[in-house]
Amino acid sequence: MKTISMATFIANSEFTQLASEAQIAKTVQALEAHGIRAVVFETGEEARSYVLDLIPSGAEVYNSPSRTLELIGLAEDIEHPTRFQSVRARLHTLDRVTQRNEMRKLGASPDVLVGSVHAITEQSEVLIASAVGSHLGPAASANTAFH
Repeated sequence: MKTISMATFIANSEFTQLASEAQIAKTVQALEAHGIRAVVFETGEEARSYVLDLIPSGAEVYNSPSRTLELIGLAEDIEHPTRFQSVRARLHTLDRVTQRNEMRKLGASPDVLVGSVHAITEQSEVLIASAVGSHLGPAASANTAFH
């Protein structure tokens, strides 16, 4: 006997609306109360410039896969840097078969990790999800900039 399971998507209007100014202010206040610096920008270009300015010259920088980073041009800036080193670009030069261990170590310990979070609550709880988990360790221990 074959069993087919189907998930049903039920739209929740609460999650289809942008956060209000009051919700953003409450969230920023909660994040800062827990020692997390939160900066809100009007444009992606402002965020992109801000993050690039945070990255120290010469640092090894890994960017987690992120649609947001792609849309604002930050992924491209990090993968083709002029004043710091791109971990992702270096990973592409290594052989997956013979240099797998080196790839794992390189991706697990960047000086700076730039990526996206998937949710932030008004109480300052931050959710990061990952298909393979490779950036979760660096997210917890590296100098991190998330959008």
